[in-house]
Amino acid sequence: MKTGTRRITISWFSILVVLLLAFALRASAGDGIKLLPAEQAWLEAHPEITVAFDGHFPPYSFLNDEGELEGFSIDVFKLIAAQTGFTIRPHPEFSWQELYETAKHSSSASISEAQIDAVATMVNRRQRSEWFNFTSPYIYKSLVVINREEDTRIKQRGDIAGKTIALVKQYQYVKAILEEFPTVKPLYVDSMLDALNAVSVGDADATISFLGAGHYYRNKYLLTNLKYAAVYDKESANESIAIRKNAPQLASIIQRALNAIPEREMQALRAKWLPVDYMESLVEIHLTQREQAWIKAHRNIRLGIDP
Repeated sequence: MKTGTRRITISWFSILVVLLLAFALRASAGDGIKLLPAEQAWLEAHPEITVAFDGHFPPYSFLNDEGELEGFSIDVFKLIAAQTGFTIRPHPEFSWQELYETAKHSSSASISEAQIDAVATMVNRRQRSEWFNFTSPYIYKSLVVINREEDTRIKQRGDIAGKTIALVKQYQYVKAILEEFPTVKPLYVDSMLDALNAVSVGDADATISFLGAGHYYRNKYLLTNLKYAAVYDKESANESIAIRKNAPQLASIIQRALNAIPEREMQALRAKWLPVDYMESLVEIHLTQREQAWIKAHRNIRLGIDP
C-alpha cells in the first residue's frame, strides 16, 4: 500500500513539474498579454488592424527588390501580432507623405471609414498629438557623420565646420545643422543614396545620416570607401508607433504588447537589422588631460571579479 501511494505521489509531482515548465516556456515566449475588459472587447470587435509602413525607410521598413515589405518594424509587428492575436494588414500606400495624410484623416473619420489604424514609425511631435496617440519609443536612431576612408579631418561632430556636407532636401534635421554650423557649405541632394555617392566620389567632404539607413545603403551599393567618422547626435528623432486618436483602446493594447516583448527578442532583432557593432566604435569618450596622464602612467589595471 505504501509503495502504491508513493508511486501515485511521484506521478502527480511529475505532472505538476511538466505543467509548470510548460507555463514558464509559454510566458517566456511572450505568448499573450493580459488585457482590461474594455481592451479585450475592442480586440474581439476588431481582430484585424491596418498598419501603415514607410516603404522607403531602411532598415526599419522598406520595399525590397521583389516589392515586399521587410525591416525591423515589420518584425516587431509580427511579435505584437503574436502577443495580441491581431491580424496585421499592411496599408497599400508606402510613400510617407501619402500614408501620413491618410492616417491623419483616419483619426477623425468614423471607425468604418478609417483606412489606417496605426503607423509603424513616427516621431512623437507635439503638433501631431491632435491626430495620434503614441507608444513609448522603440526605435532609437543616431545621426552619424560619414566621410571617405582616407579623410582623417573629421573626428568629432564639430569638425564639420567649414566642410562641404551633402544634405538631403527636406530632411528635418538639415535646418538645425546649418543653424549650429553656419560655415558648413551645403550640397543639397534628393536622397540619402545620392548623399553617400556625393561623398564617395569627392563632391562632398561628408554627409550626415541616420546610422541604420547609412549602413544599409553603404552595404547594398558597395560604397566601401566610406566610413563612420563621428557621432553627430546620439539619439535623434526616436520612433514610436502612432495610433489613430479615435482608437484609445488600440493604443493601450499595442503599448502592452510592446512592453511584453522579451528584451532578448528585441536585442535579436536589433542585431539582425542594425549595425550595433559600429555603434560601439563610435562612442565618444572625452578625457581631461589629468585623466589621460593617469592612463599613460597606468597602462595595466587589475580587475577583481566575483567568481
